[in-house]
Amino acid sequence: MGVAPSGACARFAFAATFVVAAALLAGCGSGEEASSSSTSAPPATKQPSNGNSTAESDSPPPSSSEQPKQQKPPPDLPPPTPGSKAAAPGVPTSKEGDNSIQTWGLEASDAEREEASATVQRYLDARAEGNWSTVCQLLAAKPRREQEQFGGGASCAQAMASFAADASPATLREEAEIEVLSFRLGKGYAFLIYRRPDGIFATALTRESGAWRLISVTPNPIS
Repeated sequence: MGVAPSGACARFAFAATFVVAAALLAGCGSGEEASSSSTSAPPATKQPSNGNSTAESDSPPPSSSEQPKQQKPPPDLPPPTPGSKAAAPGVPTSKEGDNSIQTWGLEASDAEREEASATVQRYLDARAEGNWSTVCQLLAAKPRREQEQFGGGASCAQAMASFAADASPATLREEAEIEVLSFRLGKGYAFLIYRRPDGIFATALTRESGAWRLISVTPNPIS
């Protein structure tokens, strides 16, 4: 396997040795080349009334400034251009920052993107369902061994289940809702970049035994 450029590797290697367990307990674990992501707190619930329905009905409606702002849906984007070096439409880049993931290698073909997307989606769905055996099957060999080491000799599935014991099922389900924006192919590594409700993320993959397998246990945030 080739070596990814320093920028891309640096953004994933930090969590390889000691962040996985802590991050997964928060619903966002980490693998060989991943970092954690955050989720927002649930909205506060409305307090029940004291039985004074008349007072409530006579109260004026809240002004427009008090109304919660609705998030705008993401814009319709053109598909990425296979073979392009530039970042795909909708993928954020920074003028002064590290864009090594967004512009890593070249944009893949539609068929390659669909194949990688299916693997990552299956992984995220299995994670949301607590199907840790399938989760581990979709990991590359090295991160799978690392989970066993972090788990003190337990199987990968047992270790992953233990690390995610306190993870919110709602958060894991939300993290499985993705819209793929780009699939970057380079020497030895690939990055699937996608939007989910809390931002844009990249998952690192490699090819093993003719199939895509995840390097990162959880994705790296792009924005």
